[in-house]
Amino acid sequence: MPLAHRSASRIVSLARTRPHLLPSLSTPSTQRHIHLEGFGDLVTSTANAISSIHSNVGIPWWATIPLVGVAINVVWRYPAMRYARYVQNKQVELEPLVTAWRYRHGKNSMLFYKPPEIDPEEPGRGHWKDIEERSKWIRTRDTARIMRLTRKSRRRIHKTFGAQGWKKLPTFLSAVPLIVVSEALRRLCGAPITWISHWSGLASTGAQPGALLDTSGLFDQTLEQGGCLWFVDLTAMDSYHILPAICSAMLAKSVWGRFSRAQIMELLGRGHKEDGMFTGHFSPMNRGFMRASLVIPMFPLLAADLPSAIFLYWVTSLSLNVVNDNLLRKSLPARPSKLTDSRIRIGDPVFLKCPKK
Repeated sequence: MPLAHRSASRIVSLARTRPHLLPSLSTPSTQRHIHLEGFGDLVTSTANAISSIHSNVGIPWWATIPLVGVAINVVWRYPAMRYARYVQNKQVELEPLVTAWRYRHGKNSMLFYKPPEIDPEEPGRGHWKDIEERSKWIRTRDTARIMRLTRKSRRRIHKTFGAQGWKKLPTFLSAVPLIVVSEALRRLCGAPITWISHWSGLASTGAQPGALLDTSGLFDQTLEQGGCLWFVDLTAMDSYHILPAICSAMLAKSVWGRFSRAQIMELLGRGHKEDGMFTGHFSPMNRGFMRASLVIPMFPLLAADLPSAIFLYWVTSLSLNVVNDNLLRKSLPARPSKLTDSRIRIGDPVFLKCPKK
């Protein structure tokens, strides 16, 4: 009986403590809110730093905002782009080795190819149609297999020589300062809040139902007379839409200029699969990402109602991006590969076997 009484008391104690443990199951939303509040603190600190630069250095706003863009470019964007260009040049130098492996995979596929057998007793048209369909299916299967093996060989070769694709990710992370500074400038201009401000703790619910009020206290009235030329008021939108048009033109030059005419036609679904660099080089997911990047230049025109201060910062960042490309094209040009086609011989173990670390 004492043992049964002890076990029953344990069950009762667990039943009593269970309601106290249930609220802890909602911790993911609380953690997500904490992370977004951290982003809000980062935006607030950035806005205060920009205001300090304007007040301490004593330069107008139309010069302070481009100065912030230059500082971010020198500290982060240019080093990241330079390292990504170095990795890209290394991948280009290894491309003949990848071509040799692609040829070997195709040669091995031909060894296992079995042509469809022809039945002499049924030479009808329908039988020949079945043979053609089977041959087409076999060719499609072999092509997919060769592409899959080529992608694996490319990843292995890039890993062996230290030219992995993930090393180019810091270039994409340069979008984080762009988002943070843009949100900080929007708060300084006192523009209507966005979903980023709502979820990052920079806005709270006001007296009226559904009304969101600014609680950050970051609005700087000097921005109303801090512009120049046709955008004197940096807190207002560009009524002539010149700054959004400049941003769209620069984005189009930066994004569309990376593709040739044949590649653009292929991304639009109007070209041959053998044209361009996509056949055997990229997975369908990467091809879909590149297709989505074709509409990026339209974004500034869709967001033309943002304050002119944000577009001034975007124009500065995009201009510096063009300058970085020109500098990298001269300082790190694409060098011809040392593995020329005449040196690559199928079956040569020097080129077909990557050295292990």
